[in-house]
Amino acid sequence: MKKRSVILLSILVLIIVTGCGSKEVYNGLPQQDVAPLTSEETKAFVHSLPNIRDAVDSTFGSWNIFINSFIVDFDAKKTMISPSASIVSGIQEKANTLKQTMDNIDLILADFGRKKSGVDLSDISNSDEVLVQDIDSKLSNYALNKDKFDLCINNIKNYAEFVDLTVEREKLISDFTRNMNSAGVKVDDNKIDEAINLGSSAKSNLLRIKQIDLDRSKIGVVDVNSDILMSWDLHLEAMDILLSLWNDLKRDDMNSAMEKAQQHYNTFERANKYGEKELPVAQQAELANAWINNNIGVCLDLV
Repeated sequence: MKKRSVILLSILVLIIVTGCGSKEVYNGLPQQDVAPLTSEETKAFVHSLPNIRDAVDSTFGSWNIFINSFIVDFDAKKTMISPSASIVSGIQEKANTLKQTMDNIDLILADFGRKKSGVDLSDISNSDEVLVQDIDSKLSNYALNKDKFDLCINNIKNYAEFVDLTVEREKLISDFTRNMNSAGVKVDDNKIDEAINLGSSAKSNLLRIKQIDLDRSKIGVVDVNSDILMSWDLHLEAMDILLSLWNDLKRDDMNSAMEKAQQHYNTFERANKYGEKELPVAQQAELANAWINNNIGVCLDLV
């Protein structure tokens, strides 16, 4: 239904613009140096004013509808507690829809500005002049704040990237757990080489998780503090010790293996101590919702 409304709106805008003249690029609403309209062109322009006003109001209304639906559909309590690729696709689709809405406004802005510059307003009725001023005011506000509209769309794209990283993070944590469990089984079966291979994969999982946390922190939706990063560093250090321990087992060097077992335990415990300072997902979701309101919710105030 939403896609259909966007398509219909695009068709409406295209009809209006085609009726008003050619689709030239317009870089603002100040008067342009264009040839005056003929009497027939002026009549056609005046006749189209109600449709232009309706298209402007409808397009701006669509912008607010899409922003509102984004806030409801992609509440962080949904996207962070149960992140999925389909949610990422939905957020990206919303950003594309808003960009299409801006493209529609740009079409109206370009043609209306050019046509208005060729009209002698003294030749039209007072009511039509008021209508021109009303449309002009709304489009001028859009032109002045266009960078803010663009920022809104970029923020939605950033949120899509954040959720996408969260989806990958959850999968990597699951992969890490599976690799470690499988490695433990291999050690019990005295298949040390296979255990080492699985352990190396688990270490790669940890390295990627740490990088994801750094990337998520840069986006700004949630903050990853130094304690969390220290936790990942210590987990990586513990993995190196464990891999070395397994190599000792492979060489049947039990004294060294026992010593490293204690080192691994101590390092692993320190890693968990730092990791305890990570906020629960529910609290992270609250912070993410605050970010959404501050960076996307404010887009409702633009029109």
